[in-house]
Amino acid sequence: MGILLSVSEPQISSKIEKLESAVETILIPEDFLNRLTKEDRKKLPKTIHSLLGKYTKYISSIPRLNQKGGKRKYQKDVKKLQRVNIRMKTVDWLLLGTLAEAHGVSRCYLLNFIFYLESAGVGDSIVETLNVGLPTYHEIYCFIWQLEPRQGRITRSLQLRPNPLVVGNL
Repeated sequence: MGILLSVSEPQISSKIEKLESAVETILIPEDFLNRLTKEDRKKLPKTIHSLLGKYTKYISSIPRLNQKGGKRKYQKDVKKLQRVNIRMKTVDWLLLGTLAEAHGVSRCYLLNFIFYLESAGVGDSIVETLNVGLPTYHEIYCFIWQLEPRQGRITRSLQLRPNPLVVGNL
């Protein structure tokens, strides 16, 4: 007869060092990269950090980019993609991953979506509306991936604290 072991803490938890950074590889459309100057390419990690600050609340509040809970959406119908190595802060990479998972898309897909929003001028129209009374970043991002095999259902959800969509959080 075997032994059944039970773990009281079925999660992985570790400290995120805010100053820690790592080199990450992302796929960026070549036409976007060709529009960047050499200086802009060097500033790309800082640009990504500021764009995350600008668009995190907006991306959290829009309908999910991928409606299929069990599939991850990658870039399609994009011309040529180029691999780019970028030294990013770990916290930025994790936030990008959390938002991407909640939307059911890859990090590269979401990052390119953010670049698209910025080039379309969406940020200028939403910054004051979404940032009134709340800090740029939320205190807590909670991504939940719920799988219910018997019901044949999969759910991805993102919970934010404070939640800008709920009255009484201010």
